[in-house]
Amino acid sequence: MNVSKMPDKMNGECKLKKITVEDYALFKEKQEIVFSTDDKKITVILGQNGTGKTLLYNAIKVCFSLEISGNKIPSIPVIDTTFDQSLISNENEWLFFVSENISHQMKIKNYGDYATHDIINKMNELYHKYDTKQDVDCFDVDKDHNIHAKNQNGQVVYLALSEQVLSNLAYILAVKQVCAPKSFLVIDGGLMNISREKYKNIMNMITENTMQVILFCTDSEYQHVEKQSVGKEYIIKYNSENKCSEIKKTD
Repeated sequence: MNVSKMPDKMNGECKLKKITVEDYALFKEKQEIVFSTDDKKITVILGQNGTGKTLLYNAIKVCFSLEISGNKIPSIPVIDTTFDQSLISNENEWLFFVSENISHQMKIKNYGDYATHDIINKMNELYHKYDTKQDVDCFDVDKDHNIHAKNQNGQVVYLALSEQVLSNLAYILAVKQVCAPKSFLVIDGGLMNISREKYKNIMNMITENTMQVILFCTDSEYQHVEKQSVGKEYIIKYNSENKCSEIKKTD
């Protein structure tokens, strides 16, 4: 990830309206997802492991010509947005796409080049609003641009998994408020093995500080989401006979 400079500011509303896939791996027939764009800002795409959640997550990234790992792309999905799609690039994709890497590969220390005084203050504000343990007094930046959590005595605090996810997201949302305050966030997993209370706090932080949320999750993860914020819900069904997945909108 290139962290040499702050991403350019994206003025205006940046939301996803619809994605259409056809002959895209498990999704053979033409199918679409219309995302929620109103006050009920969350669109949930439910599916068990292996049904194609990550395929659809990657399909959205493909629409912006972002790099993805895995097999060759069979077809190019089509996405409708409220903004110029060229504004999303490999350099700033971490502001809009969050996957399981949020808990281990996307260390806060990698983001230090963006750590202005205002952003660190906003990160601290967000973290302390949604952290229930309050082991961390503050975050600050060292001379090598690494961000560290510290206690009241100024000692470095080593964060547990859930606190690391919360702190990474607090930083992402802090930068997002500066660079793209009216934009979307697409989440694919990354919140597994987190307690119900912490999951709820993390989702509250995301939904209260993001204009639009696209959430790919399993049933067990979905039970921790505040349903009053969900505008649209889809479920992915896998057919073992024809080895295809179908996207269905739920009532």
